[in-house]
Amino acid sequence: MRRVDFLEDHPDGLLSPTPALRRDITAAIRRIRPDRVLTSSPLRRWEHLTGPSHPDHLAVGEATTCAVYPDARNRFAFPNCWPKG
Repeated sequence: MRRVDFLEDHPDGLLSPTPALRRDITAAIRRIRPDRVLTSSPLRRWEHLTGPSHPDHLAVGEATTCAVYPDARNRFAFPNCWPKG
């Protein structure tokens, strides 16, 4: 299965690894239960200041890394984001 979810509440160009972004990514992981999650690296690469070091890419990388572990499996992290049923 292939799926793309867009998080419309997080505007392009203004992202930061906020709890709200982590919550929304965690909710998607819990809902979809993927075998793999691909994301940007949260580490700035000084030798490539364009592309991989864009602030949005760094923010998504950090928020997604935190969402994968520990948030998605932690029952105390964002308890209202567990799928119903």
